[in-house]
Amino acid sequence: MTQGRIAEHGEEEGHWSAVRGDGMIVATAIHHGRRLRPEAQAKIRLSPAERLREEDPHTGDLIRGVPTRVIAHRSRFEVDLNRAREDAVYRTAPQAWGLEVWKEEPSDGFVLRSLHVHDGFYTMMRSLLDGIVREHGAFVLLDVHSYNHRREGPLAPPAPPDKAPDVNIGTFSMPPGRWEAVLSAMEDTVRSYDHLGRRLHVGRNVAFQ
Repeated sequence: MTQGRIAEHGEEEGHWSAVRGDGMIVATAIHHGRRLRPEAQAKIRLSPAERLREEDPHTGDLIRGVPTRVIAHRSRFEVDLNRAREDAVYRTAPQAWGLEVWKEEPSDGFVLRSLHVHDGFYTMMRSLLDGIVREHGAFVLLDVHSYNHRREGPLAPPAPPDKAPDVNIGTFSMPPGRWEAVLSAMEDTVRSYDHLGRRLHVGRNVAFQ
């Protein structure tokens, strides 16, 4: 289920941590990681601050309470587990929101070594999810991400809630209409939560889908 021993509570050994618990709910934080293998660290052009704009630190902390959870420890700039295999390594700036990721164009060998992580991750996920289906008949997967609500810089004003809600629920991969009752209930529950004396802004398919 993991590469190496299970890493928890900040121990980030291996490419990811995977914990199987009770129930049919699975939470993932596949952009949590910031680590780069030495080869990628030597070739990357981006500074840590530039990477931080698109990485999702602390999303792994958000799902620590879910019994079955998967937390990735490699940076999306080494291999993006949220993309199909052919697009999982950013070779060009258009693949990375205009960012020049590498000091020089990655070689095919470099890309293949990065894709070993992608291949292993989805082999692991298939085994995990198939096991839950055998036990429960189905699973619910909550794929947790974050996004930068100060796109113009850390000192710039935050984007308005209609452009960057506190909680964005992406439904692109869900059959239209089938889960509407569940989605509406989830939105109402989140909106009713008292977060430091205020209600949270909730959007659907706003910042990402």
